[in-house]
Amino acid sequence: MHLGHTVRERLYRALPKPAAQRAGDFGGSTGIRRLLVLTKPGNPSFSYYIEDRLRALAVPAEVRALNARLDDLDPHGTFVILCRYVKPRQLLWLRRHRRALSGIGLFVDDDIAAMVAANDGPLDYRAYLFGMGVLPLPLLNGLLTHLWTSTEPLAKALAQGGLTASILAPRPGREHYRATGSQPAAGDAVRMVFHATGAHFSEHQFLVPIVADMLARHAHLSFEVIAEGAPIRWWSDLAADPGRLHIRTPLRWPDYFRETASKPADIALVPLLPGKTNDRRSDTKRIDVSRLQAAAIYANCDIYRRCAMPGEIFADPRPEAWRMEIDRLATDPFLRQRAREATMASMAIMREASQPGFPGLTLHQNGYSHDT
Repeated sequence: MHLGHTVRERLYRALPKPAAQRAGDFGGSTGIRRLLVLTKPGNPSFSYYIEDRLRALAVPAEVRALNARLDDLDPHGTFVILCRYVKPRQLLWLRRHRRALSGIGLFVDDDIAAMVAANDGPLDYRAYLFGMGVLPLPLLNGLLTHLWTSTEPLAKALAQGGLTASILAPRPGREHYRATGSQPAAGDAVRMVFHATGAHFSEHQFLVPIVADMLARHAHLSFEVIAEGAPIRWWSDLAADPGRLHIRTPLRWPDYFRETASKPADIALVPLLPGKTNDRRSDTKRIDVSRLQAAAIYANCDIYRRCAMPGEIFADPRPEAWRMEIDRLATDPFLRQRAREATMASMAIMREASQPGFPGLTLHQNGYSHDT
């Protein structure tokens, strides 16, 4: 195990990291005539960090998919924002027109190299991250005038050669967290969920025995988990009533958004175990919890304490702490309502803690001006 950790550390150090190597070439916002955003269609990173910021721009903005052709675009005066990834055809277009473009900014909300080097997700997912988020960097870094990260720890981790990233904190549009469905129905039945992406194997392992105990202890409790890869097998091996244990594979982001907005939950589990990747994450899962109108149990860490409100529930990374909090929420509807309302209120803090613009650019109207 130690050898495996050492090999992973060496791999992480060897992998390229994003850096805005052309930061000194940026001529300022006055030369920007339009904004072009390249992003994977329908993804939470765009929805939670970029979409709302495009609404008050003083220049036109266009959003295109990562596989879209760019040959019809006039590069002169165009500032390009890349949301996490870039594909080869677009990367070559950026390189060909780098002198005409006003600038190129990359936004990342994960330490992608750490995710690739870690043993905490399906191999095909890590291969995808390598091909999309790491492999282009040796060429892309030489084109970047701006680098934005979701958190300060991530910015510090990616700092290199005197180049540092600016912070682009989550700023979800109100439609992404405002309750749009009905309140969770009153009654004895309690629906508990754990919705995770492919990079959370450790959290699945942590929760499996805890959830098994809770389902055995509370006959009125049901559990839904979103999983892929090995965790599907771990949850399937659980000796639980199949009517109360629902294992689902990940949904496309637009489908997930619609479902969570219309299908409330009573309890949401939000564990986050310490580690290189997790310690640099943001707290966007809180937005999903608010949209679910759920009472959450959050990992007791700085990430989720950032926008904390009185009434929210936090648990240390000890199984007994999570068992105790699930016990409390499963049996106390008033406690669930208090926690639910607290997370809804924390969304205002999240918006207040974020700037409406893009650091380093002054492109906003309607009284907004942001230039750092």
